[in-house]
Amino acid sequence: MSTAEERERLIKKGKNEPVAGLVDQGEYTTGITNEHKLELTAGGVSEEKFGKLSTSIAKVAALMAARREFQVDSMMATNIEREAICDAKEHIFKMRNLVPMVIRDTKANDLTAVHLAPAGTLGRSSTKILGYLKTSRNLVARLEAGLAPYFGGESPTAVHDKVTQALTDAQRGQETKREGLTPEATDLYEAKGELLEIIEDLNRIGRVVFRGRAEIAAKFNKDILLRARRRTKTAKDAGEVTGAEAEQKVVGG
Repeated sequence: MSTAEERERLIKKGKNEPVAGLVDQGEYTTGITNEHKLELTAGGVSEEKFGKLSTSIAKVAALMAARREFQVDSMMATNIEREAICDAKEHIFKMRNLVPMVIRDTKANDLTAVHLAPAGTLGRSSTKILGYLKTSRNLVARLEAGLAPYFGGESPTAVHDKVTQALTDAQRGQETKREGLTPEATDLYEAKGELLEIIEDLNRIGRVVFRGRAEIAAKFNKDILLRARRRTKTAKDAGEVTGAEAEQKVVGG
């Protein structure tokens, strides 16, 4: 199997696993393997495999911490875009109320209020709002003198341009954060897949080594992870959280 195929396999394996439950399971497995290290070593477990367990736990925890920082940045970018949309819609509201009056007062007889009407509903779509701001810019510039008294000494066209640029920058920042999510997410999924795989391998070996000693063999399980999966599924099914949020909701729980 190629490196790319191996990575894809691990990403698929780890993608939907709850981080906290997986890390807790890894720590439990660490305790069990340390407790029975002599028998497991005799049964074929190498020092490399023991070490890989602790390394994998640390890697998942570190990647999750980095992802949380990224998500904070993403939320900040979302808030900036939301504020820019609100400012743009306030500006549009102002223009749509003032323009019909200014057209009449300046006797711009070739213009009507329809020239400022957007094609369709803008809603809170930054793309639609930006498109509208750009197409209405020439109208604002043409009515500059008539609109000026209502802008507190600022140039209506300059205000229009400032609002447009702010939303453009906010949208670009948000898109950058969305695009940047994929590599971080896949790195985390791959690390989760690696950790899950080493846990499963150690469980298999433990059940073989302690076959006939049911009380010990039973310790080599994924019960902690299975409970975390159920909690995550319940939260998602109830609509309380998204998939990404569900990963974090079970942290420490």
